[in-house]
Amino acid sequence: MALPDGEEHTLVAGGFLSPPRLVNALRAYSAEAKNRAWMVSNKAKLYAWAESAFRPDKPSLDDFRRIYDELRRYWQVFRGGKAWSPEQTHAVLMSDACRSCARDQLDLIRFSRRPDIAAIWRCLEAMGGVKTLRRGTASIMAVSKFLHFFNPRLFPIYDNAVVRHQAFPVFAESLKESRTKWAPRTASLKQTSAYLLGLGDYLDYLLWAADSWAGVDADEAMRLFVREFNEMIDREQRGARVPAAMERNYANAFEFAMIGEVARRKGTVLSDQSRNKAEANQQTRTSATAGTLPGTAADSLSLVTQADLLRQRYHALPKAAREANEGYRIRVWRALSWLDRAERHDPADIEGRFISAWIGFNALYGQLDPERRAYGDREAWSTLLAQVWRIDSHGQIQRAMTKRRLAIFRIIDDKYLYHRFWAEGDAAMPTFHEERRHAMAWFDGPKMQKVLRLLFDRLYVMRNQLLHGASTKGSKLNRRPLREAGNLLIELLAVMLGVVIDHGAGEDWGQLCYPPEGPKPGKSLADG
Repeated sequence: MALPDGEEHTLVAGGFLSPPRLVNALRAYSAEAKNRAWMVSNKAKLYAWAESAFRPDKPSLDDFRRIYDELRRYWQVFRGGKAWSPEQTHAVLMSDACRSCARDQLDLIRFSRRPDIAAIWRCLEAMGGVKTLRRGTASIMAVSKFLHFFNPRLFPIYDNAVVRHQAFPVFAESLKESRTKWAPRTASLKQTSAYLLGLGDYLDYLLWAADSWAGVDADEAMRLFVREFNEMIDREQRGARVPAAMERNYANAFEFAMIGEVARRKGTVLSDQSRNKAEANQQTRTSATAGTLPGTAADSLSLVTQADLLRQRYHALPKAAREANEGYRIRVWRALSWLDRAERHDPADIEGRFISAWIGFNALYGQLDPERRAYGDREAWSTLLAQVWRIDSHGQIQRAMTKRRLAIFRIIDDKYLYHRFWAEGDAAMPTFHEERRHAMAWFDGPKMQKVLRLLFDRLYVMRNQLLHGASTKGSKLNRRPLREAGNLLIELLAVMLGVVIDHGAGEDWGQLCYPPEGPKPGKSLADG
């Protein structure tokens, strides 16, 4: 399935679990659930019953019977097959075969760090007979739904209509990558009867779900998930009971976000609020004056951007810390405004996306020397990169670069973005090839910061080509590298802003260019 410009990279697992895509996906899920009459409050009720049904010290068979009856009647899990009784189903879930997969023992995050496929497979084999289809195979749908409420932190729901026929075609590339990754660990299972009866497909799905959480800030993602989940319930049934410990329901968040991302990409859903805004935007565009710009926030009010989430993080800081450092406060605020503009641009306007992102980057790095003259761009942004890298105590920039490794190498490997090529022609190529070799050797090592410096050296050439009129608008010659450069710049600017917001309030960011109050008396302000 073709994706809009600028979204190719989200095909890799986990893209839809990272803010702000997670919020957009969850809101698309909410609209899709409304269209399909899926009651989130009904699901919440089952989670509440499951808290006592599967309590390790005193499990409640009565509460499990409520779950069983709801799944049988409302969810129709036993239609077209032969089913176990509620007593047998509960006994298997609470047996030693599934004990290692209980919610207090294992979740997708723990599994992604220390994979215990054997424990999961024992539980899948034990539950494989909960419903047998007429053709003699296991019902993955029924198995997954019982396991999901047994442990919503580990087992995502699998439904043929939604997962196999809609989601899998969209995420075919990342599914293939995940299966290839796990093939050596699952090879011995492929000849077992349970695997041949269909449980192997669910195992692949669960392993892909675990891979989807790799590189994601799970605490932040789950905070957003709980917030959106509660809002869904409140819209359906104000005052409904919200399940406890939702902040660790990783499989639940994965399922909602995956389905929402599919709906969002296909453009099949639009919430009532978004629809009203879209109609209002259309009326605004129709009657707008000549000064109205396409691709601005007026065209995408319903989109939650990285800038929105970063503003929330910034406002969560103590007011005294924010206001004590003027250079920090103004740089962050200016950069956020341009990051927001870059994210809200029409994806087809790849020049606008790149330029807005670079302005946001420039808001962070621009500074004056002691004589109040502007430092050169290369010197200024090199200083900024080194400073942000130094205060990035959690390695956020390095993780972001690792996720986008191929795109980074493609940009570094573009000779038309090598500044010496334009001065020396082919004579510069030996040095160009040497830089490429260094970049490959430095990646993931102690010199990885130098790869970031090389990348921005290439992005700076792209910036010069655009801003100095050395590129034709819409030129076919630079579509791919410009689109990729814009995507990278937006992502890295957001990550760097997060680092600056969290760790930069006490840093000296240099003299600010064009402070809002103007220069101090008796001094002139150089260009910045």
